[in-house]
Amino acid sequence: MRFYAPEYYNYRSYGKGWIPYKIQDDSRRGSIRLISRVNTGGSTLVQKETRTQNIEYRDIGYIVEMTDVPSIEEEAFSPDVFNYMSGLQFELISTKFPNGYPKNYSTTWEDVARQIYKANSFGGQLKRTGYYKADLKSLVGDASSEEQKIVKIYSFVKNRMNWNGYSGVYTNKGVEKAYEEKVGSASEINLMLTSMLQFAGVNANPVLISTKSNGIPLFPNLNAYNYVISGVQTANGVILLDAADSYSSINLLGENLLNWEGRLIKKDGSSKTVGLFPNKPAVHQAMIDLEFDEDLYLKGSSRSRYTGHFGRSMRKKTLSLDEQELNEMVAEETANAIVSTIELGNLKNTSKPLSLNYNIEKLEMAETVGDKIYLSPATFLAMEENVFKTESRTFPIDFNYKRQQSFITTIKIPNGYEIESLPEKLAINLSDKMAQYRFEVSALGDQIKMVLSRKVNTHLIPAEKYLDLKSYYKLIVEKETEKIVLKKI
Repeated sequence: MRFYAPEYYNYRSYGKGWIPYKIQDDSRRGSIRLISRVNTGGSTLVQKETRTQNIEYRDIGYIVEMTDVPSIEEEAFSPDVFNYMSGLQFELISTKFPNGYPKNYSTTWEDVARQIYKANSFGGQLKRTGYYKADLKSLVGDASSEEQKIVKIYSFVKNRMNWNGYSGVYTNKGVEKAYEEKVGSASEINLMLTSMLQFAGVNANPVLISTKSNGIPLFPNLNAYNYVISGVQTANGVILLDAADSYSSINLLGENLLNWEGRLIKKDGSSKTVGLFPNKPAVHQAMIDLEFDEDLYLKGSSRSRYTGHFGRSMRKKTLSLDEQELNEMVAEETANAIVSTIELGNLKNTSKPLSLNYNIEKLEMAETVGDKIYLSPATFLAMEENVFKTESRTFPIDFNYKRQQSFITTIKIPNGYEIESLPEKLAINLSDKMAQYRFEVSALGDQIKMVLSRKVNTHLIPAEKYLDLKSYYKLIVEKETEKIVLKKI
């Protein structure tokens, strides 16, 4: 790759990516021919004369040569590959033309924040309050705490407004028009939310975000950010709110927004970075009670609870499904068993855990061979395949958020059978407790009880830990595919 610019332009380069490279400086001679027509002659006779001027200058160049560059392949839990592709960006920091004065263009993040805030289509929208005053006063009139105000206002805006799919930092039609039509861009909805919170006395300010698809900003510029949310500063940190996303909740942003850091900006032009990843892990808890029917199929019930991004993901999967589609989805996730009496709780109330309960019949998870029954105690919750297959890893492993899965399964031993063998218990800790696993199966009277726990305690695991993580998941798959063996008495 080669980049040349006349000596009058001064650039600063920014590199990114996982493949190292060197930049070689270069220069070459350049020239430009200028043709102009000027007035000549006396005061009474004006003539046009063509003049030609050759200007010589130096081209300042940068040369980057790379060979045998491997292709980028999608892998399990890959980060946004655009952020890890090798690349080079140039920032124009100053110009100095012949016989002219130097002019600086380089800026800081504070300069960017101030310029964005002073725009009428951004900071000017926060000043507009008349369109919602009456609604807001009746909404928060009985709120006894700041927390109640935040919840009431956030829920009000989220339920009233519909996102039209447009992102960007600046508003299009403005907050008043959006409020009236109940439809707006992410900027209009979240600047509206921020204005309402400020009017109610809450210390709220806009937060600028560069989405994953937009990449990580390498240097301060006005195009660095493409999304706006609201941030409330408290003694315990910044509460993040996105009222444009119907699946999100307080401190729970969509995965495309989890791009390291955002920038909270204030009216006085000051700004600061804020972390975007949730502090609390996403949790999936399940309790499954099973027994054998007369044909030695399993039947019983399953009760699940989802929080955080697990709940967000499940809401996105189920919210638009009709009864038959929901039945088919649950059946597919239970090894195509017959399921019935499906109940979803808190489907639209994103501030509470989502619950999913159903009954199971004809679960074909047990294999009868002669006088013995073979059964995986994890049943349809088992991890049957190691998603990490490659011999090495270039990119970090991006789980997006911390996660915990806790499953308890009880299986009633069928009449006429007894336990011949149970899988041994297993506990694993990945280095620095980045991930933890526990598996235990025990006999309790005429029942078998399995307790299974999988935890990932960080959103990002570095590439150098990949082989450890691959071995960790290999042990999990081996353990969860082990069998309980029951034999006839």
